[in-house]
Amino acid sequence: MFVTGCHRSGTSLLAAIIQDLRGLKAKARSAELELKLENPRGFFESKRLMELNESLLDSIGLTWKRLPLLSPEWDSVESLQSLKELRSAFSFYALNQNWVDKDPRLCLTYGAYLHIFLKRVPIVAVIRNPIDVATSLYSRDGIKLEEGLTLWFLYNYHLAGVIQENDCLTTYQDLLDLKDNYSSSLTRTLIDNFLVNLGEGAPSKEVWKNVVKSRIELSLNRSNSIEFSQLNNNYSINLTKICSDLYEKVVDSSAKISAFRETFYSIPRPILDVFRNSELRPESINKRSSLEKELRLEEMVNESNVQIKDLRGELKALRSSKSWKITKPMRQLLELIKGL
Repeated sequence: MFVTGCHRSGTSLLAAIIQDLRGLKAKARSAELELKLENPRGFFESKRLMELNESLLDSIGLTWKRLPLLSPEWDSVESLQSLKELRSAFSFYALNQNWVDKDPRLCLTYGAYLHIFLKRVPIVAVIRNPIDVATSLYSRDGIKLEEGLTLWFLYNYHLAGVIQENDCLTTYQDLLDLKDNYSSSLTRTLIDNFLVNLGEGAPSKEVWKNVVKSRIELSLNRSNSIEFSQLNNNYSINLTKICSDLYEKVVDSSAKISAFRETFYSIPRPILDVFRNSELRPESINKRSSLEKELRLEEMVNESNVQIKDLRGELKALRSSKSWKITKPMRQLLELIKGL
């Protein structure tokens, strides 16, 4: 299965939990990414998969932080040929069920694996508070806060396009809360049901107890120690509110995947504004010649939605006006004449 979500959202923790619950042995360290300060317990993603995702993104002029607005066209003639050539090299993933691999880039590249594996891989995803993600990206990569919020939105926007109802979605906070109440946690039930639907047995209470004890360390949730407002006094209050409201809609819903897909169905105008003027846009337009067209089309859709909303408001106000009521007989007469 694939574990994914925006960078700095807890994908490493989720992958470790899933891997341990399924009783999978840790991969050899030589095959994993090296331990780093930002993830002292490991990233739990294979170097091989990460390099493939980077290569896939590079082939269309993208990187993990230079994103597309619309989903990449992995079914184009050029892409299909290159993806076909990868099938034998990654046959292990296609022919086996007993593996877990994680990479946030899968939010962007997931569609390519449908053509490489010739089957759909179940997704386990995690979403985290956008402010925590933005501050973490600022601390680790120096990414501006507005860009961090936009990156958070776009990763979840692309994830919403590929995640399905039979997949699994949780929040980073819910994972941390397992530390205190794993025995009756809804998150535990959610993951248990997901594993059962895959044809596996639900992990025992003892297994859960050991996994929670070994994997969840609240002190690693360090972004909460950073005051968001102190990092940059020029961040957009409007953008922060938009992202926070979107996150809360997912958190408050009992049907998280449905709410997630509905919440990230379209791109708000403030996100487009930041994207257009930021370093999140791809450098090479030649490699992705349709990007500018896609950006403009997306802007036009959002602008049209705003105009439609305004026009509906004007129409409602007009129909409730005194002049509209006075001219009602005249309009009825005109309709009668048209019908003759």
